[in-house]
Amino acid sequence: LLIAGVQVAHFDRIKLVVDELSNRVTVSFSLGLHPMFDHGDMTTALTALDQKLADWQSQVSAVGEFGLDKFSETPLDCQQQLVDQHLELANTYRLPVILHCRGYHNELLQCLDRNPPQCGGVLHAFSGSEQLGLSFIKRGLKLGIGGVISYERAAKTRRAIEALPLDSLVLETDSPDMPLQGYQGQRNEPSQIVHVLNALAELRGCDREALAAILYNTSEQLFS
Repeated sequence: LLIAGVQVAHFDRIKLVVDELSNRVTVSFSLGLHPMFDHGDMTTALTALDQKLADWQSQVSAVGEFGLDKFSETPLDCQQQLVDQHLELANTYRLPVILHCRGYHNELLQCLDRNPPQCGGVLHAFSGSEQLGLSFIKRGLKLGIGGVISYERAAKTRRAIEALPLDSLVLETDSPDMPLQGYQGQRNEPSQIVHVLNALAELRGCDREALAAILYNTSEQLFS
């Protein structure tokens, strides 16, 4: 499990949950400032993020979730500045990134060109075209594949996932959000990753166990 941090107020609780679970499962966490949350004074929030990354760097697996969102009340230029600062922190601490993007893909690509993530990362909840996916892959990122591929109406994304390199994909659930086809209205849980795997194996016409091994190896390399 990887528990994604999204605002400073959650960081201590996430650390406590990880410590409580660590005897039973392999679990780690990431820390970031999500564009859909109000972080108050941004300088203070970034200072707190930097300090927690320094204090917990032996346990933190990534910087994120951060990125750009067209529905955020924060102006785009401020969101981009925050992305740049996250990318700088990720490179300082030699960590991969977990990126959120809704509606501003070209702008996010520009941020990545200004501050390339030296340890790679994941574009979370990918739901675009093959061309868009390749744009992020060429910048050293993996694509986070979740429940969206279980919906037949997501034809563009399903076609893209059929064509993109397998070693550029990682699976995710985004629990408790992003329910799979047939589970709408229910809380999504990490155990649903099995159903994401099944959907991907069906799309790719791959042996399920062989596919699982490839995906697991990619995740291990990225977040180790």
